[in-house]
Amino acid sequence: MKCFYGEVHAHSTESDGQGTVAEAYTYARDVGHVDYFATTDHNLGRYDQTRVKLVGETAETFNEDGKYAALHGYEMTYDITTGHYGHINILQPTAFFPTSYTLDRFYDGMAKAGEKGIGQFNHPGDKWGNFNDFVYDPRMDDIFKLMEIRITEYGISCIEEEYDRALRMGWHISPVSNEDAHNKYWTTNREETGGVLAESLTRENIIDGMRKNRTFSTTDRTLQLYYKANGEWIGSRLKKTGALNVVIDASTEKECGLGVLQLVGEHNRVLAQVDVGAAKTYHWEITLPDDQRYTYVKRISGMHYAISGAIFVEQNPPVEMEIKTGYQNGKTVASACVKNIGDKKITDLSVEWYPACVSIELGAKPYVSELGDLDAGADTLAGFSSPVLAKHTRLVAIVRGMCDGEPVTLSRVVYLAPLTIQRFFCNSRISQIAKFQKQPFCCYDVYNNTDVEIDASEYTFRYYIFGTYKEFTVPRKIAPHGMLTIWFRGAESAKTMADFNEFYGTALTEDEVYCCPLKFDPDAYTRKLTIGYGDEVACRAWIRSDGYHGADVAGNDCFDYEWTNEVSTMKVLGLRRNEKPRAFVPAIPAAVVMPEGKALATYAEPTAPKIERLVVLTDGCADLAALEKKAQAIVPEAKEIIMIAGENDGSKGLHNYLFWSGWSLLTRAVDAKPDAVLVCMGANDCGKKRTDWFTRNFVSCSTVLVNATRGLYVRNIPLIFTMPELNEEQKVDENVFVHILKSTARTLYAPFAGVPEETVPLSKVVENPSTVTPRADAIRVAVVGDQFSDKTPKGPSYAFFLQELLGDGFDVYLYAKDTARASKRAPKNYLENSASFLKEMKEQKMNVIVSMFGCADLRHAVADEWETSGYRQDFDEGLRETLQAFSDIGAKNVVITPFDRRNVDDSRRTVLRQEGGVKDMVIAIAADCGAEVVDFFQDTHEQEGLVELQRDMDYPSLAGIKHLAEMVAEKLKAMYA
Repeated sequence: MKCFYGEVHAHSTESDGQGTVAEAYTYARDVGHVDYFATTDHNLGRYDQTRVKLVGETAETFNEDGKYAALHGYEMTYDITTGHYGHINILQPTAFFPTSYTLDRFYDGMAKAGEKGIGQFNHPGDKWGNFNDFVYDPRMDDIFKLMEIRITEYGISCIEEEYDRALRMGWHISPVSNEDAHNKYWTTNREETGGVLAESLTRENIIDGMRKNRTFSTTDRTLQLYYKANGEWIGSRLKKTGALNVVIDASTEKECGLGVLQLVGEHNRVLAQVDVGAAKTYHWEITLPDDQRYTYVKRISGMHYAISGAIFVEQNPPVEMEIKTGYQNGKTVASACVKNIGDKKITDLSVEWYPACVSIELGAKPYVSELGDLDAGADTLAGFSSPVLAKHTRLVAIVRGMCDGEPVTLSRVVYLAPLTIQRFFCNSRISQIAKFQKQPFCCYDVYNNTDVEIDASEYTFRYYIFGTYKEFTVPRKIAPHGMLTIWFRGAESAKTMADFNEFYGTALTEDEVYCCPLKFDPDAYTRKLTIGYGDEVACRAWIRSDGYHGADVAGNDCFDYEWTNEVSTMKVLGLRRNEKPRAFVPAIPAAVVMPEGKALATYAEPTAPKIERLVVLTDGCADLAALEKKAQAIVPEAKEIIMIAGENDGSKGLHNYLFWSGWSLLTRAVDAKPDAVLVCMGANDCGKKRTDWFTRNFVSCSTVLVNATRGLYVRNIPLIFTMPELNEEQKVDENVFVHILKSTARTLYAPFAGVPEETVPLSKVVENPSTVTPRADAIRVAVVGDQFSDKTPKGPSYAFFLQELLGDGFDVYLYAKDTARASKRAPKNYLENSASFLKEMKEQKMNVIVSMFGCADLRHAVADEWETSGYRQDFDEGLRETLQAFSDIGAKNVVITPFDRRNVDDSRRTVLRQEGGVKDMVIAIAADCGAEVVDFFQDTHEQEGLVELQRDMDYPSLAGIKHLAEMVAEKLKAMYA
């Protein structure tokens, strides 16, 4: 057997990709150097059965035994209004199906057509859907063989949960990784790839390996992973013999080595693991009971991760278990009815309870209900009780016992949700209008199922729109069996609670309705809401604003949901007409019958570990002395503190640094044999948006840190997260970083020893004005202009300091646009590229607009051509039109002159400084338009230190930025004295 690498999910110009099919196969072979490859364009538009056949013929011309296995297929995308089922690839199809409205309908069609291709569940998770929680259809078991697992994109927590969910539902599938490339870099966008075990490199052998589930997904293209049990290869289905003799061979060329290898069973429970550290090859043999329905291999080393297909063992235990959950007497409770369905007594019966587990790591301590003996045909109760905790989103129960000398094992998982989504209001009064018009009163009811008060800020609230997601915090407490309505009012809206109540015919108060600063405009696309803890989802609710399974949304309809503990997805009961928020409160369910004595396992928070040897992980920009002092304050019992600092100074961005070389920090931390690790990284990433770090969303950022620290977590090394010390420039994004670290800590059940979010000092300047509601009593100031108004390489623009100088009577909004120009001919003309900004400024009723143009426009300014080329006229007309547009929305204008730049060529310096040049033009145009002027040029011309060379270009220094903020603040205060 050999390992072969490739991808079977890619797009071309046959659907929404770039490049032709032939270009894709050529590039993947000659540049990506993969062994196998397939294009799988969306089954929409022109990509019909004829096109699939033609693509198959193209693939045939590239297929070459021993060198390149060229497959082909299509991606079942459904109609975009129902994308929440999840997309599906069919490789080597024998039939073709156009877009389908339901998953069941697609399964029915394939069954009737006798489809012989290979099915792949594409990118499962909360981005695109998880196939109705992987409901099992036995007719499809011989078709669906693959699951696309994208580790670096979706994160370990998500892919482990979805992979295990599919396996426990009954699917015999195995993981592969694909980029789903829509650009011309097929197979080279990232290193992560899929592996297939096959005898040799032929298309037939690759297909055979996929059909037999001999695959794995890895971020390390040099990894070779071989897994056998009882002499049979990965993917095999074995009869129960009493023992599972496992043989694993793994190797890598990566400097970080193999790290930790794990053998994993049902519900992501680690059955055995070995830490081989930096070893690049390892042969592992181990014998375990064959009491798991499936077992697979995981590899964790720094940022590198791999997960394999499973070996399946038939299990027919003589027990059944039904679990009921509820909340009573201030506790989360669960009872398991265990029944002996065999004809012999079961002895030493017990139930192990594992709360809040996506992955049950080796050494995790269960809470045990001792049940004794159970006669044939009899049943008994086991119970679990714990405080109501936000992190308890699921509960795994494992039955153990002995019957006729053989071990008995059965496991189940149930979901817990103290908070559930009760109803979502689309608020369309006219049939189908939600497709075409923004809906200003979209909201949903969140219900507290417990009999204790819940702090909603401990939970993660997200919504998903067509493949993207937003996250927000709800700083409210919800009373026992109480309701909170979350209204997606949006920051740009001038709607009030009076408008909300008039629309719905209610009399609700701001204590009963939380006004979310985000917008949620339902249309024909699928939407989704989730409530969870860290990266874990406790409950999710699907929304289709144009209807649901044939029912139209009309007349102020709302989606009505019901909670079950079988899955985390709310069940859609139907669409109700002319309902009101908070008008319906679900009945409190019947009390769960709880056993007494040893049959009731009670949960207690584990005691904090004794930490005498503390390792502190940080980056190259940290003040080590100050950080060591901080670490001692966080862990006062630590007798030894070991500082491990990386070389990164923020220039690479924390994401890139951790992936490429941060593993060495983790390795050094492990080698130090600590009692705990304090993670304090990322100071220079705060406020530095030139990296890709903060342009990512909260979910992606925390995923990076979770993946990076997983190597410590799986070794049972306690983690503590804390904020790095930040200077004034870095504090711009402190609140974002706190949120990311908190989310990471929650996902790993680790403490966060940072500043609570509500006490984080935030700059009041609004970078995204659509996320806040304007204050009616404040003077609203819009800052616009080019990159110098937007940001600088060393930190924020003057707008952030301006807000501090102006105080509470002013609200500053940032509408600047990187490299924007006033020149009409410029490709990034501000007016032409900022229509949405102008609209928002008008809706937000800006009182004054402070603009700074002319700096980036100098790129067009060559002295000899300033007049003859038309640049002068373009700049003149462009700036006048811009100021007029600002006046037209009812705002006063304040214009800042360009600063005096030294590090430009003589021609541009001349155009800036000369009589009648850019500086003089700005002053003259401002006077003609009735605008106030702040002459920043004069000060930067006369004073040293206000301008400095940064990244090969003149920028205002930090002192210059603060000086400009003082000049503008003085002008505005004088205007509104």
